[in-house]
Amino acid sequence: RDAFATRRVEKTYLTIVHRSPSRERGTARMRLSQVRRGDLRVSVVDSRGAEAVTHWETLARSGGRSLLACRIETGRLHQIRAHLAALGCAVEGDTVYGGARPPDTRASVARRADRSLLLHAWRLALPDPGSGRVGKVRAEAAIPAYLREAAMESGMDVDGALRAYDRRSRKS
Repeated sequence: RDAFATRRVEKTYLTIVHRSPSRERGTARMRLSQVRRGDLRVSVVDSRGAEAVTHWETLARSGGRSLLACRIETGRLHQIRAHLAALGCAVEGDTVYGGARPPDTRASVARRADRSLLLHAWRLALPDPGSGRVGKVRAEAAIPAYLREAAMESGMDVDGALRAYDRRSRKS
């Protein structure tokens, strides 16, 4: 619990987005506030909100979509979804933050829509209990079939993109 509270846990997500951010990699430092919209609590970019930091890297692009790795320093409500939507590259399948139409904020609809949201909590790196150094204890969740299929439908090689990402990560 202390490691999460003191931001010593590295949390990496994979997502497929409409388009791509304007740069291959970057950091979104946009404050977020929680507001109520319909039946849901959502986050909105607000200069008076809580600090929120999301780092992203584009791993692959094809067919008007991009596969991104997102690492968050903070853990705000819907942080990745709100930041990417504000950058103009909403998470694919996101009916709350990413649609061209006004969001459908009925809770029952949002719960169903979450099943088509192309966002996956992929990796955690925790401090080693003995040394306290981050990166010694790692956990990785398998890429869900629906995300892999969506990437393949767009012509993206998920496994190749992740191997390249891991090679770059080891060098830095």
